Amino acid sequence: MGRWYEKGSQVSNLKVIIILSAFVFLNLSQASVVVSPITKLSEINSYSGSIDGDTLIKVDTPHSSCPGGYWLKITDLGFEKNISILLSAFHTQSNLMIRANNESKWPHSPNNAYCRISQIQLFR
Repeated sequence: MGRWYEKGSQVSNLKVIIILSAFVFLNLSQASVVVSPITKLSEINSYSGSIDGDTLIKVDTPHSSCPGGYWLKITDLGFEKNISILLSAFHTQSNLMIRANNESKWPHSPNNAYCRISQIQLFR
C-alpha cells in the first residue's frame, strides 16, 4: 500500500487539499470572535446625533483585543433586548460574559479599542 501522497494511494492529493482547506477556513472564520472573561459592567454610554445612537459598554475586565470595551449599533438586530440585559446587569451588578467581533471596531474610536457585541451572557 502506498503512502497518502503517492500516486495511486487510497487518499488522493485533492482530498487532502480539500480537507486541509476546510480546517483552515473553519479556523479563520472563528478568528474574529473573542470572549471576555467573566466580569462586571462598569459603564454604559449612549450617543445620539453624529454618532448614530451607538452605545459603548465598559466592563471591569475586557478581552485584550477590546481594551476599551464593547459597542452596539442602534440598528443591530436585538439591540433593545441587549440594552435591557445590560441595564439589568448594571443595576444588579451581575456577572456577565460578552462575545464580540474584534474585526468590527467602533469607527469613532481613535485607537480601535471597542469590539462589536454579538452575544451577552449573564451569571448569578
